Amino acid sequence: MRGEISFDTQLSDLDNDHIEGCYRLSDDAWTVFHLTHITSGALWTGPAKIREGAIFSSGIRGIDGVFPIYTTLNKKAAMDILSKTLGGVDWIEVSGPDSLTLK
Repeated sequence: MRGEISFDTQLSDLDNDHIEGCYRLSDDAWTVFHLTHITSGALWTGPAKIREGAIFSSGIRGIDGVFPIYTTLNKKAAMDILSKTLGGVDWIEVSGPDSLTLK
């Protein structure tokens, strides 16, 4: 399956605390994703928590993921996480809508 992905901000190739953007599969509507490290409280080392079908404040659905601090979050990792969550997607990075506007 092919998909388009757009990232909202300039990201480090090494690691980022938060990654958000939009994706779409085929010619479907753009969908929001938000991936973040747990940064408050005790150092969390549990498994990642990924919610497909999360509902953001605007009512749009998307993917929301929370990861332990040792998990690398960069563009490649985000594409891998989303591909696995959605059942195998080959991503093409494009300039898409701003997820903050959609959220």
